[in-house]
Amino acid sequence: MANTVKKLGWLERCLQLHSCGNGEGNPLPTRIVDVGRSNDDIRLVISGNLSARYVCLSHCWGDHQPLRLTKSTYNQFQKAIPWDELPKTFQEAIAFTRELGIRYLWIDSLAILQDDEADWLVESARMYAVFHNSYLTLAATAGRNGMSGLYTGRVKRHSFEFSGSRSRFTVSTRAIIEHAKKWSLNSHYFPLLSRAWVLQERFLSPRVLHFGPHELFWECQDDVYCECGNSKDIVLGKHGDRSRVVNAPILDNVALMHHKWRDLVEEYSIMDLTKASDKLPAIAGLASDMKLRRVNSQYLWGLWTDSFHDDLLWWPNYNSTFSHAGSVGYWNKNWRAPSWSWASIDGYIN
Repeated sequence: MANTVKKLGWLERCLQLHSCGNGEGNPLPTRIVDVGRSNDDIRLVISGNLSARYVCLSHCWGDHQPLRLTKSTYNQFQKAIPWDELPKTFQEAIAFTRELGIRYLWIDSLAILQDDEADWLVESARMYAVFHNSYLTLAATAGRNGMSGLYTGRVKRHSFEFSGSRSRFTVSTRAIIEHAKKWSLNSHYFPLLSRAWVLQERFLSPRVLHFGPHELFWECQDDVYCECGNSKDIVLGKHGDRSRVVNAPILDNVALMHHKWRDLVEEYSIMDLTKASDKLPAIAGLASDMKLRRVNSQYLWGLWTDSFHDDLLWWPNYNSTFSHAGSVGYWNKNWRAPSWSWASIDGYIN
């Protein structure tokens, strides 16, 4: 499959023509999986001061608990991570990373201690750096859990051979997909995009390769591509194809930058969280990115002091039609933010 991506030319085009960076020389996350070569054992490494290109995996845990790093598996995983115990999505992501010629792959459940709250707090606060410094993020966009795999199906190509007086050649065709009718905020086709943590994983990554239900598609800081060629109508969110807070030209306008954050919060509020207590941690990476551009502002419970009066003008959308918006306008039973913060309630807000 990595060869297919190379033939499509998306990665090469991005590296040569875009301003997305190449991931060279960036520091590795605290812990990362060393995938080695095809027959090598995979193992967890403590990065120390190592710098190298690495790939991230964005995926749904779903109802299938993936293999996890815990205090009891910590030493074992540094020797070898058992291949047969890895879910299908992890195995395919490892194979893809190897095909790219990249040695390191970051997977949340294998890089963060899942039974150590202190470690989780430290590492979850580093999500900005993890995804921002990556070379590429592989997104299991059509997968509902770790057993779904990356490759869920693609539209069949049709090939026709032609003979000329001097040569023979093949023309391949495939159907155009009407993306806008199916894709915008549709958790049936794109379960991954309904997850709150995934919003910052997408927006902070320099480039994302989505494994969709019908085709591969590409999302980077500068462009969007799809296999069928109908990329102009790809809608991956409420506010367009990216609602990206990391586009520097957009952020040159201070008022627009303030508005962009509120757009982001609207979109984020639609999304699902397994743990309600993650409401602010799951957007903290995006806040860290925004802070780089709002150096004279303080970030307070999801709002900013340099636009505080406007940021306070939120309200619950009781007429929400989003199927995965949850209960709208209800205070969460466990306190997680002051009542003046949008983070204090569950569900979709404007």
